[in-house]
Amino acid sequence: MGLLTLSALLHPQVFIIPIGILAYLYKEQLRLFLGKYSLPVAFIGCGILFGLLTEFTAILEHIATSAGQKTLLHPNPVVGLVMGFFYYGTFTLTWYLLLSKRMFSKKAIFFLSGTFGLVIEHGGVMLGNMLFHPLSGMFPGLLLMAIYGIFPLIAYFLNEARFPERHKPLVREYLLVIFCLLFAWAVYENTFHKALLFFFP
Repeated sequence: MGLLTLSALLHPQVFIIPIGILAYLYKEQLRLFLGKYSLPVAFIGCGILFGLLTEFTAILEHIATSAGQKTLLHPNPVVGLVMGFFYYGTFTLTWYLLLSKRMFSKKAIFFLSGTFGLVIEHGGVMLGNMLFHPLSGMFPGLLLMAIYGIFPLIAYFLNEARFPERHKPLVREYLLVIFCLLFAWAVYENTFHKALLFFFP
């Protein structure tokens, strides 16, 4: 935990990992608090909150660099957080709908969300680097997977017991998850993102 925190001082995006660990350590207290709200509100609210924390660490990581213009949701940090509300909200809502129908494991949620992140970030360049330049591309790729995988995972393990009984997914339904996440991303990009850019160019 200490090494992760120290590393995060140099690379703020790493902070999302200690945040995930803290959420796990205090899961009982958090579950008690979330129990005051309906399952959809608790799950989606968690996803948005921890998603915005993810975006905040990305802002800290990239705000001083020109690369941040391309990496962040918006070069203006405040606008980026507003966009993040809809971006992570759309993503978390999609996971809520999927988990309401099928009992995906926590490992699957983490891996599928991380894979989605690899596909969409930087046009899939980081995924290509992991595959074709593993020595230099593996750590950044795994970090990106962790960033995308942790916040929906937190939302699930804090609310897991409240979901009704469901069937385990079929093999083909794992591929359906990636399609649904990509569809949700396309919906965000072509609706919320464009609308917000109209007001905050």
